[in-house]
Amino acid sequence: MSVLSEKQLKYIEQQLRINREALQTHLYGVERAMDGERYVDIAGTVHSQSDESFAELATALSNASLGREAEALHEIEEALHRLATHSYGYCTDCGKPIALERLRSYPTAKRCRPCQLNKENRYGGKDSTPSL
Repeated sequence: MSVLSEKQLKYIEQQLRINREALQTHLYGVERAMDGERYVDIAGTVHSQSDESFAELATALSNASLGREAEALHEIEEALHRLATHSYGYCTDCGKPIALERLRSYPTAKRCRPCQLNKENRYGGKDSTPSL
């Protein structure tokens, strides 16, 4: 049994579905707009070093933004799966209920606050894979 009422679960599911649809629509639109766009299209064929730097920055920012949006979409899909399997609202690390206030402000939360803080302190908020 969930720590949330049926009404609360339905509301959260509805909000997650709305957010998922908005993200999917946005990502599809960006993908279509960028279809065929290449680095040379941003920088131009004749360019200075500052043009090249700007093109690199614009490309990096665009890729980072798309990455964040794709990750948000993945988190929504995971939350919808937890709703479907009746595990939504419980911490994936310790199994304890996640506070309703946390779920209201962060509906894709998969950890209770103490476990999330522990993860962030241990891994800096990222996975444990070292980077160069």
